[in-house]
Amino acid sequence: MKHLPKLLLLSIVALVCHSLSATGQTVESNVSAVEQNEQTLQESTTIPSALPEVALSFEAQRRVRRGQAFVDVGRTLMVSGLGVTLSSTAFYFIASAVFMEQADPEHPEMPVFPIFSLLGCAAGATMALVGLPIWQIGKDVVLSNGGSVLSLGDQLPAGPALILDAGVGIPPIITTDVRYGYNFNPNLFVGGGIGMKFWAMHSLYEDNGALASLPIYGELRYTLGQKRIAPYVAASAGYDLVMAAPTLGLDFGTRFRSLHSKTNAYGEEVERDHSWWFSFKSQYYYLSKDDGIVLSLGIGRSF
Repeated sequence: MKHLPKLLLLSIVALVCHSLSATGQTVESNVSAVEQNEQTLQESTTIPSALPEVALSFEAQRRVRRGQAFVDVGRTLMVSGLGVTLSSTAFYFIASAVFMEQADPEHPEMPVFPIFSLLGCAAGATMALVGLPIWQIGKDVVLSNGGSVLSLGDQLPAGPALILDAGVGIPPIITTDVRYGYNFNPNLFVGGGIGMKFWAMHSLYEDNGALASLPIYGELRYTLGQKRIAPYVAASAGYDLVMAAPTLGLDFGTRFRSLHSKTNAYGEEVERDHSWWFSFKSQYYYLSKDDGIVLSLGIGRSF
């Protein structure tokens, strides 16, 4: 009996420890349940919060496309302005060489060609100055929204090409040309062509009336750079079958590239480069009766 109080005390201590242990497990399980509920609630709330991010990504893509359109317009104006300026300058030097040999101030074209050259240079400079801020705005929009200015340097490097173009010129003429050749790489085109020119007013052979000429020629054309919109320069030499005279031509222009999916001989999908060409051409005719020069603007398409 003397050990009974000790047994009772040990029993009470054991009972208290058991109660405390059970309470701790209950609290721990409740805490785990609360943490699990919080995690579930957090996961459930992250789903709606992702929706605005998706919407913003679409909006960013829309801004990038809009910025790329500004880049295209700006570069087209800048490069085309450069082409107009260079062609007008070439027109001036060719005309100076032609009329200096004649040394005839009464020649009807003599006092006019400097005005054409100055007007062309002014128009080209204006186009370039207008295009510069548009290009810069578009570039800033594209880059600030996670995009990059489009470059097409990884296209199919070589292949045959057909170029069709038409234009108008000074003296008043209408021009059409068909060229066929080979792209040795994305920049170099070598080929030949045949053209038709319809002289609406004063011709090189006659003092009045209209005359159509038919030049055949070879051409070397080189595009500067790999951008979607890039300047090009071309030189041509040939013979006019109607006028029975050799011709020389110098082009400064703009190449605007577009893409179309094609399948090659191995069944692989490749991207062939189809382009729009905006040309500014100075052309010289060496005739037995009278030399002549032509300044023309044209638009073409390659296939």
